[in-house]
Amino acid sequence: KDRLKGVLAERIRYLTLTDASKVWMPDTFFRNEKIGAFHTILTPNLYIRVFPDGDVLYSIRISITCACSMHLALFPLDEQTCTLDVASYGWTKNDLVYVWKEGNPVQLAGNLSLPGGFKLGAFGSQYCD
Repeated sequence: KDRLKGVLAERIRYLTLTDASKVWMPDTFFRNEKIGAFHTILTPNLYIRVFPDGDVLYSIRISITCACSMHLALFPLDEQTCTLDVASYGWTKNDLVYVWKEGNPVQLAGNLSLPGGFKLGAFGSQYCD
């Protein structure tokens, strides 16, 4: 990582790639996924940025529906907590660690709407095992 610092960092902000086959990527999946789809209208909606310090940002547009167990004993005064569980299919946490982006790791659409009158009360970026 250190070999990329210095002159490159001063001249190049990052390199953008659109061919994911050129970079090793972990076999990421969502543990609680029920339905999932990649957005590929015209071209796949993805890009990879390689920064001078060696960091790699992989961004891909997907839509998923996840399972969420609801506890409705206090309905309609209840609150639900749903998770989005990200993991690697073939690597253990000793081999691969997912790290949240520092500063605003979760980004939501301004026009976010949830079914059934639900409202998003809060969100976080905690780790789970």
